[in-house]
Amino acid sequence: MFGWEFRREHETYLHVTSTAVAMGFVAGGASSQPNLYYHVDDIDKAVERVRELGGGTGEIYESKSGRGCSCTDDQGTEISLWQPAPGFA
Repeated sequence: MFGWEFRREHETYLHVTSTAVAMGFVAGGASSQPNLYYHVDDIDKAVERVRELGGGTGEIYESKSGRGCSCTDDQGTEISLWQPAPGFA
C-alpha cells in the first residue's frame, strides 16, 4: 500500500529500507499499540539509564542495522532502543 521495501535484519525484525525515517516491523504477538524505537548514541549507556530509572531491559542484540534492546519503562510500557550501525540513520 505504501510502496515500502523490506530487508530482514534479524530473525524477527523487518527493516523498511525505502523510507527516510528509520522504521521496521517485529514479528510475533498482537499489540494494541506500536513499539517505538528510540535512536540513541550509546546503547550501553541508554540501557544503564533505563535500569537506573526503574525500568526493565532485555539483552542487547546486534543486527546489520545496529544494536538494539527491548525495554519497559517504570510503568511497564514497552519501548525499544536502537543505536544505528554506520550507514543507517
